[in-house]
Amino acid sequence: MNDTMRNGLLWISIATGIILILVGSMAELPPLSKSLTSKDETTLGYVHGVPVSKSLYRTIKGEEADATDPQKVERFLSEQILIENALEQGVISRDPVLREAVLEVMREFVVSEQKIVKPTDQQLRELYALTVADYTPPVRYQVRTLQISNDDLAPDPVFEGENTSRFLPLGILRRSLGNDVVEQILTMESGDVVSLERENGAVFVKLDGIRRNDAPAFETIRNRVEEAWYIQEEEKAFDAYLKSLFSQSQAQNIQE
Repeated sequence: MNDTMRNGLLWISIATGIILILVGSMAELPPLSKSLTSKDETTLGYVHGVPVSKSLYRTIKGEEADATDPQKVERFLSEQILIENALEQGVISRDPVLREAVLEVMREFVVSEQKIVKPTDQQLRELYALTVADYTPPVRYQVRTLQISNDDLAPDPVFEGENTSRFLPLGILRRSLGNDVVEQILTMESGDVVSLERENGAVFVKLDGIRRNDAPAFETIRNRVEEAWYIQEEEKAFDAYLKSLFSQSQAQNIQE
């Protein structure tokens, strides 16, 4: 696991912990008639007048966590205070990785509350028709190149023998041959040859073949289309929630 992935997972873990703590702590406010120092079977303690539940403590620390150990409880409540301080100081909103991780966790909470109706077969077929390119294997090209120095340049370079190389997608060709070669390939037909200038000569590119793949039948990938449909609907629901959140707040977009 590289450092980037490790750091990403760390931030996501931190974000998940923050969200669980916030959601748990905001789940219920203490009744006005109840003393902030009163005890009950479900409350671990209070932070700024808001009860912190034992269930939240066990969610964060594990089901076997001892909620009767005064030192561990005090440490947990102190962590809650520290997290609230971090929120007030904008620590989360200033860090792009942590901000995205928190938003993703919140998205999961929001989406889980939405009632998304199971799609009909017709709806899935319509989505398939709109996104069929996503399920179709990419076009592959069989290409040969000749690198020729200025001293050996000839108007009609000779590509000897048959091309036995594999048919490759544009992504691999782009990495191995460069963007300028791929841009030329996209304009070529089978058998075409083009040349591109290089510092010490030229590179000649011959397109020997193009292999286009058929789209898979709807029935063979129906499950994948249905999964994509749910993702699409969840994204719509989250966007609608954000718009509602914005309209009900005092936020203002001055760029409109």
